[in-house]
Amino acid sequence: WDKTRAAQARAWFEEDLHHALLARLERDPKIRALVAALGDEVASGTTSPTAAAEQVLAALDG
Repeated sequence: WDKTRAAQARAWFEEDLHHALLARLERDPKIRALVAALGDEVASGTTSPTAAAEQVLAALDG
């Protein structure tokens, strides 16, 4: 029981962290616009999902 509970707690933590990070991205107008533009590029096949994600992370760093 304890192992299951610990695994659930870890999963909930990671899920909460993912949601918080995405919410933080959505609050920044520049990042939100970048994500929208890159999403269009990914959908059209001109940018890979990995490259787009790296661009968003680079924008967060500086």
